Amino acid sequence: MVSRTPKYEGLPIPSSRLVEQTWREQAEQIKRVKIMLVDDSAKVREMIKSLMVGLGAEFVECDNGGEALAAYRDRRPDWVLMDLMMPDVDGLTATRQIIGAFPGARVLVVTQFEGEHLRAAARDAGAWAYLLKDNLLEARQLIEAEARRYPEACSHTKSRDT
Repeated sequence: MVSRTPKYEGLPIPSSRLVEQTWREQAEQIKRVKIMLVDDSAKVREMIKSLMVGLGAEFVECDNGGEALAAYRDRRPDWVLMDLMMPDVDGLTATRQIIGAFPGARVLVVTQFEGEHLRAAARDAGAWAYLLKDNLLEARQLIEAEARRYPEACSHTKSRDT
């Protein structure tokens, strides 16, 4: 019988305290993420918030695109999840307004409508990504990955656009 030496043999093994501390630090970074939800459906906003449980995020809510720019200006969220079809001011217009005033804003269009023309319009408006509501976990995964990858981009450390 041939004995194989594991590749990790001889490498230092971190203490469980160090691993726990690292996880805690990562969780603290993620907990500081501010997310603005702009959707005319309270049920959809609640569903999105429930999917973000575990991120410990702070939420700002708007029920129409007309409120979005003022709310962004006042609260400076790290992420905006923007519906497209809303009364008064639609999501594309609200996205253009936010990006026009705050070029560093990260807006994720979250909609039930699929179509290349809508994706192109969202991209032209300055949206960071275009996601469908039938796969909202994708929004969570994207926010979580970015918060871990770029913790300095979280609201607790990042200097936001003025």
